[in-house]
Amino acid sequence: MPDFLVNEVADAADLPDTLYLSDGRIMPVSAARQVTGPTLSGANLTLPLTITLPQGWAYLSLPDPPAEAIASCGCSGPTAVTCQQRISG
Repeated sequence: MPDFLVNEVADAADLPDTLYLSDGRIMPVSAARQVTGPTLSGANLTLPLTITLPQGWAYLSLPDPPAEAIASCGCSGPTAVTCQQRISG
């Protein structure tokens, strides 16, 4: 079974707080809430983001790009970063 996020502790934000790993471990996870960057537009398809990550496992959610945008994802930074993007359309 793949890794997955769960909202096990009910709260007002209704965000996932637990990460179930495929190796059987269960880890706490937090949302990265301090994300800043420009707005995606037809002329601006590269978005440099500044993200303040909490300790441990973390995730962030960004708005879906406009339908006319080319959806791709790449990440770089001072530490090893994995980036997955759900592309709907």
